[in-house]
Amino acid sequence: MGGAPTLTFEIQLGDSDVQLCLHPPRRLAVQVLHDVPLRIVQDMDELYQYAEPSYGEELASLSVVVPHSDIRGLRNVLERMKAFSEYVLLTARDMASDPRSGHGESRTAMLQLQVRLCAFGLAVYRPSQLVHPRFSTSPCTAPQPAARCSKVTASVEKDNLVTISTTYTKLERVHVAEPTLQQAGSMPSSIGTSAPQPLAIGANGEQEAEAKVEIKRLYRCLQSVVSSDIKIHGGICCIIPERAVILKVFLPSSEPSHESHVVFFFPVIL
Repeated sequence: MGGAPTLTFEIQLGDSDVQLCLHPPRRLAVQVLHDVPLRIVQDMDELYQYAEPSYGEELASLSVVVPHSDIRGLRNVLERMKAFSEYVLLTARDMASDPRSGHGESRTAMLQLQVRLCAFGLAVYRPSQLVHPRFSTSPCTAPQPAARCSKVTASVEKDNLVTISTTYTKLERVHVAEPTLQQAGSMPSSIGTSAPQPLAIGANGEQEAEAKVEIKRLYRCLQSVVSSDIKIHGGICCIIPERAVILKVFLPSSEPSHESHVVFFFPVIL
């Protein structure tokens, strides 16, 4: 393309993907080349905008494992929630009073998605738009893998506000190992030297972290992952209150020793 840098896609189509009127009919394979023009970033100020954000180890955070079967469900829920609100509140809770107590039950975490809207706007939508067929307005009774279930609730509050929430229960929490004194001494002064900030404590004594993000951004990222032909192995949702929501999705890898994943960063709406 005139000597400009490009990214070339070479697509091989089989005879089943090609529909041509040929007489007599015969097998045909077609090769398609598609060039996408690229722009090389040379300005350091612009390059900084594409840098992966970093967050100190001392920041409070809570991470939960999202099974591959629930990533598609999250996409479906967000698809319906974005019709009611621009933002979604994500809340992660660890129902275990002490993660180091070792009671045996590790699936004590939960992840909740919540939107709020005016009650007057609720009448223009059908009930089927509120509740996805996969969920119900009470804890599910259909068989679920690993004895987990999800539920959707809608509650009317004062000032004509309605809260719609979807909750995934019996998730596994990811515990970040605290650095030893030797490891902390080898880290930069800005990382690892401060003790992690404590998480907020819920009404029942559980640890929790919450953040509000743009619902369309989160939906587009999940849509790009779910709609592809790549098999998803699961994901981790990390909530850093007042900072960001980080979604890490694990992908298949050709080499077992190398991990393949994609990471999405969502800034928090304060």
